[in-house]
Amino acid sequence: MTDQPLKIVLSGEWLYDGATPMTVHVVQMGYDYWYELAKADDQLEPDEKPDLNPDGVRFDLLFRTLPKSPRHPDRAGGLSVDEAKRRAEQLLPTPIQWR
Repeated sequence: MTDQPLKIVLSGEWLYDGATPMTVHVVQMGYDYWYELAKADDQLEPDEKPDLNPDGVRFDLLFRTLPKSPRHPDRAGGLSVDEAKRRAEQLLPTPIQWR
């Protein structure tokens, strides 16, 4: 895995169970987390490549789906901030208030 840090480029808040505020972040990553994980576990397909945009980055989601659950990058992001933002809006059960 790379040691390049995540960079939060957009944050928002949504309501869990209609009452508990939860945070979602769009993070810029200079690597494909899930590709690197499969690579470390020797589970890549023979011609598999990291899913990065032409600038060598991707924008994944970092969120908690339940209170106190671990945060993890979710492959459901995309190759642009807008794509990741749209995906977050599709995944979460309540509207997101982006900041």
